[in-house]
Amino acid sequence: MVDKVQSIITLEDVMHFNDDEWIEVVDGELVKTDMSAAGFLQVIVVDNLYEILKPFARANKLGRVQTDGLTFILHVNENGVRNTRIADLSFIRRGRIPKNFNWSKPFSGAPDLAVEVISPTEPAEETLSKISDYLRFGTEQVWVVYPSQRQVYVHRSDQPDTVRVYKENDILEAETLFPGLKIKISDLFIIEED
Repeated sequence: MVDKVQSIITLEDVMHFNDDEWIEVVDGELVKTDMSAAGFLQVIVVDNLYEILKPFARANKLGRVQTDGLTFILHVNENGVRNTRIADLSFIRRGRIPKNFNWSKPFSGAPDLAVEVISPTEPAEETLSKISDYLRFGTEQVWVVYPSQRQVYVHRSDQPDTVRVYKENDILEAETLFPGLKIKISDLFIIEED
């Protein structure tokens, strides 16, 4: 559920958004996204992918892997903040975060990788809008995970007209982002019980 609330957004506005709500800016409109639709499976997929990517990125000094909550300021012009997004999981290459970065602020720029895990109630238009924004503003790859179908759709900025679909028995390799890493798609959907 998306609710548009305002037409002009400043950087200060972005800094003062309520922590209890998911708020993005889409084409200059403040958009509150209802996150209650996320189910347990979506959270498990994010956790599983995080547990694969973070240790690999850290061991190879590639950059930072973040779970949801980090706001990316994708586009600002003379009319203020025009586009922000909050990915379910993201990766920022080493060296892109300034040495004097204020860790309490959003990230200015696009992530190198944005991952969106789709809930059954998420509208297709909303997903397509997110993919378009990420790629348009500099994200190298967007992975869209469909837990119900056990598939991952990979969108790449260098191949804008091609979407690669990975099914449960496939291996995903993202050499330009994580050289040498092979991800079994089935590993994203493992549910471990205590």
